[in-house]
Amino acid sequence: MSNAKRTGRLSRSEISFIDENLDAMSDDEIAQAIERSPDAVAQRRANRPQRDTNTKMNDFVVQLHEKHFWETVQRSLLKEELSVFENSWASLYAQFVHQGVTATDEIMMKDVIIDDILLHRALEEKRKIIEEIQDQENEMDRIKLIPMANRTQAEVDSAVNAHRTVVQLRGAQEAYTKEINDIKKTKDGKFKDLKATRQERLKVVEESGKNIFALIKHLDERKQRESEGRMTGLVYEAARIKQKELEEYTAFADKEVDRPWMTPESELLHEQKEIDARAETEVDKKTEE
Repeated sequence: MSNAKRTGRLSRSEISFIDENLDAMSDDEIAQAIERSPDAVAQRRANRPQRDTNTKMNDFVVQLHEKHFWETVQRSLLKEELSVFENSWASLYAQFVHQGVTATDEIMMKDVIIDDILLHRALEEKRKIIEEIQDQENEMDRIKLIPMANRTQAEVDSAVNAHRTVVQLRGAQEAYTKEINDIKKTKDGKFKDLKATRQERLKVVEESGKNIFALIKHLDERKQRESEGRMTGLVYEAARIKQKELEEYTAFADKEVDRPWMTPESELLHEQKEIDARAETEVDKKTEE
């Protein structure tokens, strides 16, 4: 039987098989099933966290569309601003989901995001005004370079209109500056309240180690269970590997050779290994004879 492994890019069927079995099979098992190297499977596994993150973000957007205020949001914002709202909602929701998100939190999040969009809308309008002011001032500077005696009536009228337009635009600029400051102040206040709610939740988590009931409540959160479960599994696996190493003969710095880990189970296992080794030796001797 050939041990050659296929190389090159993974096919769609191979990627599908890997993704479907990442949780149930090891990299070596998957690699053997599709006749690929374990490194190819490991690389695909490393890409899964981002895929899972994108899936979760999409789930948050789908849930957003089912909220009672989504229709109001659609009527309030421009079409191109809706995608901004969705992305902001998913990012903000991801920060709170592991601590639980209440209906009040969702309303506060909605208001913060809308204020942020209105802020950028006002900033964009102010930018347009500043650009128009620059264009009008450039026109006035151009006419100023023409000697008075050589200026036509059209150029004089253009300079007067440009000056009048600049005055009006500067008034609009000041109005937008005030509006921007007001929106920013409102947004910062709402975001501060939202962060205060989050800090209160974090405080509860930090105090969860003070008694067993708070710890159980803390571990009841899915993300925390997954994190603690992974860490417990890693610690267990590391201890198991180290135990196996200590059950074998170890050469110490003083050149003494011994087996540090000696339990009834390890003694029985070691004794069985010696019996198997002697049996294998006997078989080899008979084969040689």
